[in-house]
Order: sequence, then C-alpha cells, then structure tokens
Amino acid sequence: MQRQGEALFVTERCGSALLVHLGHLSKLVRDNCFAPDAKLHRTPESRTFVAGADGRLKRSPGNVIVMGALTAGCNGGEEGDDVPNGPRSVEPGPGAARAAEATSQTRCEVGERPNYFVPGGNDGPFAIIGCARLGVSGKAVEFSADDERIGRKDHVCLDPAYRGRGELGNYIPAVCVRDPVSRKPEVISVEIPRQAVRGYQLVMWGSVAPSTRQVVARYQGEETSAAVFPVMPSLARAVGATRPFSVFVVEFYPEAACSRVRIRSDGASPPRTTRIGRRPNLCPSD
Repeated sequence: MQRQGEALFVTERCGSALLVHLGHLSKLVRDNCFAPDAKLHRTPESRTFVAGADGRLKRSPGNVIVMGALTAGCNGGEEGDDVPNGPRSVEPGPGAARAAEATSQTRCEVGERPNYFVPGGNDGPFAIIGCARLGVSGKAVEFSADDERIGRKDHVCLDPAYRGRGELGNYIPAVCVRDPVSRKPEVISVEIPRQAVRGYQLVMWGSVAPSTRQVVARYQGEETSAAVFPVMPSLARAVGATRPFSVFVVEFYPEAACSRVRIRSDGASPPRTTRIGRRPNLCPSD
C-alpha cells in the first residue's frame, strides 16, 4: 500500500471486492462469492466503501466503517444448519404483519475471545459481549467487540457472527462506530444475512445506554422484544471501549422492512425512542 489507510481491490470472479484497512484484510463480497485464488486488481485509493443494494460499491457514511468476513465460499450455507429449537415457519405472506417471537439472550463465553477469525479483532483488546437466539428463525448470533484506530480516531467495532454450515463465524458483517459508543438508541445495522449462511430473516441491531434493561420494537401494530447485552466497565475495558454501553439485537419477518419501526429502550434512565424508516431494498413486496 502506498499509505496507511484504505485500499480497494476487485477480483475477476463474481464481482467480489476486497477491502484492505489498516493492515487488516476484510472482505465485502457481492453475489455471495469469493475465490481465495482470484486475480486482484488495485483500484485508486479512496475512503472506505460498502456494497449497495444495487450491487455497486459506494462511499460509506462519515463515521461508520463497514467491514465483512466471508469464509465459507459461494452460494450461501448448506442443508442441515442446526436450529436447536427446531425449524420455524419463516415464509412471508400477504396481508397484515405477523408478530415475531421475542429474541432471547443465550449463554456463551462472555469476556472470552472467539474461536473463529474476526476481521481486525485478533491483535488488541477483543472479547465476546453476548449471544442470542433470534425470534423468527430460531438461529444463533454471537457478538464480539474490539477497538480500532481509524482515521486518527478511536472506534469500537461490533462483530455479529452468524451461523452457517453448522459453525458460527461464517459471516461477520462488522461495523465500527466512534468511541465512546452513543448512549442514545441507535440502529446500526438492518439486513437479511445471506452470505454463506441461510435461514436468517430481517435482523436489526444497534446500541443503547448501559442501564437499558429492555428494548421493544413496534411495527404495523405488532411488537417484539430484543435481546440486550450490557457491556459494563470490566467488559468495556476488555474490548478497549472508553465507557460502558449495551448492544441490542432483534429479528422480524421480512415484511417488517416495508413499514416504519419504532425502537423503545427502558432502564434506569428515562425511556428513549428512535424511529427507523422503511427499507425498500429489503421489503418483499418492492
């Protein structure tokens, strides 16, 4: 690389893209496809890019750096991805919105380092902060966090690890936000995870105040509860964060993307609310 920072590479296969950021190789892959031996072509140096809904690469918003890891090859997951509570009906249908079951927190090795590769998270402070069983698909997600120095500013990178081919960590769409993490309800990601995984529905996650005890999402007259992972002082230090925060995650049926969603957080502080607009690119009817 000619300078410390970002550089974008594009492969010849499937329009895949590789993002090199501060010495850590992260992958933003279009069309669910990546070949380790693909030929690489360097593009002009630029700011960080993300893959848009139309499949084109575009600049990321100012203080959010998006990274992803795809480790299982092409065409999503395989048959037999285990769902401990049994398969659930997840096919969207016409008519009124369906109520999603609550997403629940599950036990995992909080404070320990993940046993799978996470982009950028293997050298410094780095730890698991919480795990959940998602309410619609019944599938697992595990969150870890680490600190990064990006553009001379401190960031906390949040790393949701999705299960594919029977293993966690096949798809890790990490997002780095400015440190300290906002204590207002902030939705960081809304997507249907598909790269190297299968069966997941509309997953929304973000950050809230460390005192938050409950996060409820309301949409089209329905509501569902999120799992909340508090990152208190000792765990915040373990991931390199300046101050405590919490992360929430919730799953909806895909048609929830066709309407506005209101997120309300409750805890020791006064309740706070944020609203998220429609996501036409994820709406099944669009």
